[in-house]
Amino acid sequence: MRPNLLSDYLSEIDAAFQALKACHFEKYEEELLGSERANLRVRARFAAGHLLEVNEAITIVSGGIAHLSYRYHFQDKTTPSFFDTTTRLISPSLKHFQTTSTCQQVWLLR
Repeated sequence: MRPNLLSDYLSEIDAAFQALKACHFEKYEEELLGSERANLRVRARFAAGHLLEVNEAITIVSGGIAHLSYRYHFQDKTTPSFFDTTTRLISPSLKHFQTTSTCQQVWLLR
């Protein structure tokens, strides 16, 4: 296992976010919880009004990055989209849940 695997991953994510144009960060938090565990929380707002929230619980498994849980929320001016490990009931009475579906893990750097 590389000793800096988590910090390398977080550095790559930070560099990718910093390269975004017309983007304001309302929140950017990296929380290292030891040598094999970290949390990442990002809330970014774009000039066009779009919102991106990222929450990842990251760990090291078999010498690589693994996600214990994740939540990615993107919203344009009308429609939110969620990609996460949270199970939701799709209810017609809750407008924003209508676009929720399950998906595979989204990797931010791919």
